[in-house]
Amino acid sequence: MITDSFDIATETYINEEDFYGKQGKMVDTCIIIFSDQIYQKILTTYACKKISEISGCNGSTDIMSLVYKGKEIAFYLTELGSTMCAQCMIEAAWVSGAYRFIMSGSCGSISEKTKGKYIIPTESYRDEGMSYHFKKPSDYIAIKNHEKVASFFKENHIPYIEGRVWTTDAFTRETRGAVQKRREEGCLAVEMEIAGVEAVADFYGFELYTFLECGDTFAEEYNNTGLNEANHNHSKFEIELEFALTLKNEVCLFQPHIEDLWYRKQLVEDEKTMSFNEAYGGPFPFDRKKWEPFYQKWGLDENYFYRYIFDENHSYAGEIGYVKETDTTCWMHIIVEYEKRNQGIGTKAIQLFIEEAKKNRIEEIKVEMDENDKNIAVFIKQGFSQVCSTVFVKKL
Repeated sequence: MITDSFDIATETYINEEDFYGKQGKMVDTCIIIFSDQIYQKILTTYACKKISEISGCNGSTDIMSLVYKGKEIAFYLTELGSTMCAQCMIEAAWVSGAYRFIMSGSCGSISEKTKGKYIIPTESYRDEGMSYHFKKPSDYIAIKNHEKVASFFKENHIPYIEGRVWTTDAFTRETRGAVQKRREEGCLAVEMEIAGVEAVADFYGFELYTFLECGDTFAEEYNNTGLNEANHNHSKFEIELEFALTLKNEVCLFQPHIEDLWYRKQLVEDEKTMSFNEAYGGPFPFDRKKWEPFYQKWGLDENYFYRYIFDENHSYAGEIGYVKETDTTCWMHIIVEYEKRNQGIGTKAIQLFIEEAKKNRIEEIKVEMDENDKNIAVFIKQGFSQVCSTVFVKKL
């Protein structure tokens, strides 16, 4: 069954480095284009340059960039459909370094509420295949950045409506019965990419920002008179450019997968980084044979929480996690790379960690530190209290 396709307990055979070599680091933000007419207009309107390409046996896709109000922004003309659109994003991220993707396309309205408004999806029905390889099975997938998009539209007085949408990979099988089911569940429109692209973004730690413009409509009869305008409306790209300027570089947490544990090996085997652990032996080996048993606990067991820390440039900076002592109490740890300390990265990571702990119904966080550890002040500022010479506690 397609719903059994999600496997994060074992490593993948293939990754992007097998085809492209080391990851590129050129831009942080990329716009996904669906319309060739919009794409061609961009090339003739702005000073654009090719920075990389996605290659395949059926040809290549250029990754282009332009500078808009001082910010370099990448863009490319994607393939259509959930699978290929999401795969293009994976490869574009690898060759360019982009981790924030802005995507707007057309859709078919199944609700009168959408008239004259852009749609900002909050959830998407997973009537496609790609998402099930990157996310646990469920009927809907949450579109996690919809509030940021809605806030931008509101501030700029752009008419919009928020709500559920439906992602399908078989647009000629949008039957009256299926349309009615999705309408009854609160879906505003049907489109072909978002569920798969969001699942991939969540899996790899990308940020996806998406909105839709209605073209065809599904009422008593099908009407596609507005589809051409919705497909090729250049104003969507202008909105995306302005939205890109609002995105700020921030420290964030990322849930690694078993094949990402190369970074933990690098982290815990580094002498300078692990000098704080001198009393317990300092750095320690983390050979590949240890990855699977480690991941069975820290990656899959609900009693454990484990994240990588990314700095403001979306580069690896450390790790943070907890193991539950009881259902509501836990012991935490944090390691920040030696070269990235004293930059506020650890402080921000702890703040994000506390918010995640709250979501997981943790009521008390404990951390053990040597009484001479110079980072004690960081924890005190975040509300931790010293309960004995080496233990600090924060009540949530």
